[in-house]
Amino acid sequence: MTRDLLRSEWRKIRSTRTTFWLLIALLGLELLTVVLPVVVAPVGTGRFALSGDFAQRTIACTGATVAGVVGIVLGVLGMAGEYRHRTLTGTLLVSPRRGRVLGAKVVVHGAVGALIGAVATAVSIGAVLAGVHLRGVPSALNLADLAAIALGGIGYVLLATLFGLGAGALTGDPVISLAGALTLFFVIETVLAGVAPGLARWLPGQSGSALAFPAGPDGGTGLTGAHVLSQPVGAAVFGGYTVLLLLGAFLLTRDRDIV
Repeated sequence: MTRDLLRSEWRKIRSTRTTFWLLIALLGLELLTVVLPVVVAPVGTGRFALSGDFAQRTIACTGATVAGVVGIVLGVLGMAGEYRHRTLTGTLLVSPRRGRVLGAKVVVHGAVGALIGAVATAVSIGAVLAGVHLRGVPSALNLADLAAIALGGIGYVLLATLFGLGAGALTGDPVISLAGALTLFFVIETVLAGVAPGLARWLPGQSGSALAFPAGPDGGTGLTGAHVLSQPVGAAVFGGYTVLLLLGAFLLTRDRDIV
């Protein structure tokens, strides 16, 4: 892997119009799912009251959860988009060693995913801390909680971006990759969380949620009410899925015909 490859991959992400619109969409989603709930959430009793741990924790984690979707899209387009627009051919003519090309993509997309996760998490945590102060509500989250949320959010978006990159490399088609990943995360796993939560919590989306949404005093009950993995186990499981995808992507990319 050379600096030229890393600079090339960074230039692709920075100069692509899709990246700009993804970040604009993320900003809008952050306002809708983080800032608005802080403003309109009830202050009194109840699970979603702003004075409780669950509401504050949920809003603080939402930024990374939403950013994870953006990370998946960014990762998928980072590899499958090259197949679709046939730009990978030019890259491989300059650098024929495909492992190095894929390695550069992993490094750059991982760094961008971590940066997006850090910013999104900072916005969420900042919104919660400012919101509870302005609304006269005591903070239910201590420094250890905030650190777990911040690290989990950064790790989740980083892995989600690489998960998308691996999925895009395996299929070579952005539509199939995106449809498959999003259907798995938000349809199949959501249904399984209701009917077979013991199985669902070991799948990529649910294990990733456990990383981004560390357990509070309820002992690890997620948004759907189902018991989820602990944050370290969720990180290991979601990370394992991501590594397997990237390994498959490497093996397939190494032998695939590039037109």
